[in-house]
Amino acid sequence: MPLVDLFLYDVKETDSARHREYTGAPLEPILRSLKVIDDMGAKTVIRCPVIPGFNDREEHFAAVGKLASGLKNVMGIDVMAYHPLGESKAASVGKKYPLSDVAMPADETIARWISSIAAHTDVPVKRG
Repeated sequence: MPLVDLFLYDVKETDSARHREYTGAPLEPILRSLKVIDDMGAKTVIRCPVIPGFNDREEHFAAVGKLASGLKNVMGIDVMAYHPLGESKAASVGKKYPLSDVAMPADETIARWISSIAAHTDVPVKRG
């Protein structure tokens, strides 16, 4: 901990069942770890990757804002909008890209996501 200036901490989904479905991992240990580093005084930026049709829900945005507000050392929230850059990597290793039907969101959509999260917290929210 003393060697780290800032933790960049991804919160991909705030609904436990959806998190397990989309990531294959439970949500609870991730949230516990975030709380531990916050309790230790570590500065953190919560990164919120958003994929249209998966986690672009008002309930998720509200939960991210509330999560950040419940911690003492969160410096900001970065909204990480979906982009298809992984498609070429998947092709290079002979894999089908699972999100090939997902379009990049418009700037207006990303601005709406940022506003939705910001409505639930005093922590600064910006595009990451």
